[in-house]
Amino acid sequence: MIWEVSLLIASIAFLLLVAFLIPAVVQVKRTAERVEIASENLNMHLPNILTNLDEITTNLTGIMSSGRRQMKMLEEATEEVKLMVEDLSSFEKEVKEKIEDPLIETLATITAVAKATRAIAQAFKKE
Repeated sequence: MIWEVSLLIASIAFLLLVAFLIPAVVQVKRTAERVEIASENLNMHLPNILTNLDEITTNLTGIMSSGRRQMKMLEEATEEVKLMVEDLSSFEKEVKEKIEDPLIETLATITAVAKATRAIAQAFKKE
């Protein structure tokens, strides 16, 4: 009799355990089905995604290469402008050295001649 009661209690416990595990097993089955659908969807779209990723990578490589070329051209243009400014500055200094001093001397001579002419003219007026 004790064996029968023990077996009955164990059977009831096992039935309760199975009854509580059924929803969990059903949920695991649903989750597995969803994972399978997601996996199929991923397998279907993954080649297109990888192709697009390759195109994006190729385009970015081209853009970076073009950017580098344009930066080099900009650097060269900047260097040319810098050289032109330096040439213009040295030309200005050279013109200043070659023209300014003789011009000042010429103006000083003209001023001196004008003063002398006025002095002579005033001397002739007084006589």
